Amino acid sequence: MEKILGIGIIILCMALNACEIHDYDNGELQGFWHLESIDTLHTGGKNDLSQKRMYWTFESKLLELQDKDHLATGLFFLQEHDGDSLYLSKPFTTDNLHDDSYVTDSTLFLPYGITSSREHFSIVACHDNRLILRSHLLQLNLRKW
Repeated sequence: MEKILGIGIIILCMALNACEIHDYDNGELQGFWHLESIDTLHTGGKNDLSQKRMYWTFESKLLELQDKDHLATGLFFLQEHDGDSLYLSKPFTTDNLHDDSYVTDSTLFLPYGITSSREHFSIVACHDNRLILRSHLLQLNLRKW
């Protein structure tokens, strides 16, 4: 009996060592951000979204996009924060009744200032509850919520 118990403890210890907890550090990006405006860099145009309820939420390796005014299906991107760069890729939606599915229609994420399924943003500023992101076409202005 002691031999079986000893083997069980060894197997349990090996199983626990095999599990790895990933801790992704998004720094000041972590959390819930209100998208206040989108500026077009080439024309100087500005889309004021301050009265709309459009949000970006950074958690771990995911970015969730939410439009609380239209109650749209959850839209997610895989995100990687590296220094002053933010990389977005592999957009997908979730549906509790169905499997997750990749999004190929860029019009779904265009209202959030994301123009393609693989997007690179430079982090221009991230302090005092303000986040400014710049792509090759747009500048996004967000406020921490």
